[in-house]
Amino acid sequence: MLKGKNIQLRYLEQSDLDFLYDIENDEKLWKFGSERHHFSKKVLTEYISNAKQDIEISKQLRFVIDYNQAPIGMIDLYDFEVKAAGVGVLILEKYRRRGFAKESLKLLSKYAFSTLKLKKIFCSITTDNKKSIKLFTSVAFKLKSKIKGVNYYILSK
Repeated sequence: MLKGKNIQLRYLEQSDLDFLYDIENDEKLWKFGSERHHFSKKVLTEYISNAKQDIEISKQLRFVIDYNQAPIGMIDLYDFEVKAAGVGVLILEKYRRRGFAKESLKLLSKYAFSTLKLKKIFCSITTDNKKSIKLFTSVAFKLKSKIKGVNYYILSK
């Protein structure tokens, strides 16, 4: 568990099934991720069971973002390689614009560099997603390239 001033990042638990189900199956959010299909509770139950698997095996690590001991979002490391990983963050709409995503990114970045010994973390953001661009650049992600309406950012140690 990673603790910040206002939030904490923790591993997925079976009690998060309904929360995960709602997020993964919310079609409005699909444009921000790589998956664009519905997941059954059975599949997500199995996913949660395997979520604590070592990042070097699963190539990803997902944390639930808790505020006042309630889940308000998720933050992931994905496409893990020896020295790099992608990062994605999602905050439920009613908790946005309160600094939780920024605090989560700072906590996860520190963990990625100090504990996992990564040299860089990266993200891709569509050019029309101004809020995400502002978020990632506010925590020192630098624009690396632009390709077909997508900006690629990197944060290096």
